[in-house]
Amino acid sequence: MGQNILEFLKKNSKLSSQQIIKADRWAKDNKCTLNFALEKLDLMTPREILSSFSRLYNIKKVVISQITIKQSVVESIPRTVAKKGVLMPIDFSGNHLIVAMADPSNIEVLDSIRFQTGYFCRPIFALESDIRAAFKKYFKSTIEISDLAPPKEVTQAKKLPSSKDRIIVTEGGSAADGPVIKLVNDAILSCLQHNSSDIHLEVYENHLRIRLRTDGMLHEVAKPPLHMKDALISRVKIMSGLDIAETRLPQDGSLKIQTENKEIAFRVSSIPCANGEKIVMRILDNSQLASDIGDLGFEPKQLETFVRMLSYSSGIILVTGPTGSGKTTTLYSALSKLNNEEVNIVTAEDPVEFVLPNINQVAVKPSIGFTFASALRAFLRQDPDIIMVGEIRDLETADIAVKASLTGHVVLSTIHTNSASDTITRLLNMGVASYNLTGALRCIIAQRLLRKLCPHCRRVDKSVDESTLVALGVPKKYARKIKVYNADGCDECGGSGVMGRVAIYEMLEITEDIKTMIVDEEPTSVIKKKAMAMGMKTLRQSAITKMAQGLCSLSEVLRVTDSDQTKSQTMDEANREHTVIKRVS
Repeated sequence: MGQNILEFLKKNSKLSSQQIIKADRWAKDNKCTLNFALEKLDLMTPREILSSFSRLYNIKKVVISQITIKQSVVESIPRTVAKKGVLMPIDFSGNHLIVAMADPSNIEVLDSIRFQTGYFCRPIFALESDIRAAFKKYFKSTIEISDLAPPKEVTQAKKLPSSKDRIIVTEGGSAADGPVIKLVNDAILSCLQHNSSDIHLEVYENHLRIRLRTDGMLHEVAKPPLHMKDALISRVKIMSGLDIAETRLPQDGSLKIQTENKEIAFRVSSIPCANGEKIVMRILDNSQLASDIGDLGFEPKQLETFVRMLSYSSGIILVTGPTGSGKTTTLYSALSKLNNEEVNIVTAEDPVEFVLPNINQVAVKPSIGFTFASALRAFLRQDPDIIMVGEIRDLETADIAVKASLTGHVVLSTIHTNSASDTITRLLNMGVASYNLTGALRCIIAQRLLRKLCPHCRRVDKSVDESTLVALGVPKKYARKIKVYNADGCDECGGSGVMGRVAIYEMLEITEDIKTMIVDEEPTSVIKKKAMAMGMKTLRQSAITKMAQGLCSLSEVLRVTDSDQTKSQTMDEANREHTVIKRVS
């Protein structure tokens, strides 16, 4: 027990030294706080304890039994953390979580809550007996699931038969774990709890920073002291099998987290920066994959087209978009639909992110000469029906993929371009012959992810008027019927105003007219204009549809998508050529 507490009681209470020592010994023996010992031994009344300890810690006090706590507040902290820290969440105040604590000096548990909830904590003092009673009252209906509300610490498991060690999520953990280990573990567990996609560990001149990418946006969760830099980076590199002595070159590794009922992998990357190495950890969680393509977010006509494209016995289907736009999920869902005992499916990936049942997945290794192109050549000798190539990066890979599709294979792959029509120009510029391209291509799908508005705090955005929507690309006759929403943030969404993401798609079907334009090497803008006239819904139009459905805000549409207009195409012309959104009644 801290000497400052004992000294404070000697000077500011009627207790004798023997009584204080007795209470201190009783608290240690029963592993409880001193205030609980004083109450149980009848050495001080609850009112006296509240008054004395609130003065000691110089914070407010609360009698929990006299207030009502919302269930959403109770559920903001994992049950295991609340129980271990002898605390109870009371209320929200902006981005702060007010927490009743029996020991407000426990800074470690406050830091853990900051990692796991994203809230700064504002402690107030409460009796341990009061907290225990509230714990039974409010937590009795909650379900404790280790992978959703993980305990703070993680321990290293014994080696299992696989080539990679697993980090096992357990109750408690090792008492010998130092602050660096606990910091890394808290960051990983916070990532899992908040369904984040990435953890960024960054080193700057005067500080460190840990950020999580949640719903596509980065949020700072901690600023560790600079002296932890080397130890923090080394800890992550050891966990993921990287060389801690190599600090001049980029490295890639991986690690696995074992929860109670599933295994989650992380892909780890390090690069040397001006002030030290930066680490990015990408979560690879199979449970987040949509196995049914109907769950991906396609609109009915787009889904019908995609299913029809997958039914062909040959040809290339390309998915394009920036990193983190959901391309892998789309491809894996397509493979799941095509997967049956009658076909041989092989994939070349860098690396294999998710293991799919009954599919032959190969990890390419460019460092030893095993590239996408060499993997494709080997696949053609393996009697494949369907081939998935992780990415088309160069002419050699593109050329083999095109020729494989022309010889009776279905080929799925990704490519990095801004839109579906831009992909055609990119392939032609790589050097793929136009006559081969027209014979091979079935369709090109461009996609992005929009942040969805929180349904609990969503409200009509009165600042958006009809003229704004018309300028955005909405036909005037529909603009007056659309309600645009925004969200300020609430307890349910952690004050962010967003909850989850939804995909938008631009699907370019390679029709005979489009093939003619490819052979004639028409500009991208002309191909896009023709496709729109034939009914293709662009990324901007798909985003506007989601906005009209109340799923996202106007600012999100503008952030993620570009305008469909070109210098030679006015707004009125665009409105006559296509319907931007479905009729909104």
